[in-house]
Amino acid sequence: MMEPQPMPKEITKEDAERIYASAIMAVERRDYHRAEDLGREAIQIYETLRIETLEDAVARHNRIGRVPIPELMHEGVVRARLRQYGIRI
Repeated sequence: MMEPQPMPKEITKEDAERIYASAIMAVERRDYHRAEDLGREAIQIYETLRIETLEDAVARHNRIGRVPIPELMHEGVVRARLRQYGIRI
């Protein structure tokens, strides 16, 4: 008899916000490759979450570590913020 497998962890907006903050911290360390990878991961999560309304886009955090989180968060915000540092995703 097969053992039951653990359920995969549900991906949340909090995960996306943490990954976004990690991307910004990577930029601050000048680790642009890592920032791009993290940015892509955050974008993928937001796309999976299908943010469609203002209510959907409201951020759960206002700051993670030293990184301010915009009031409304979705994949377009991640792209725009990273673009400010020359990272095009």
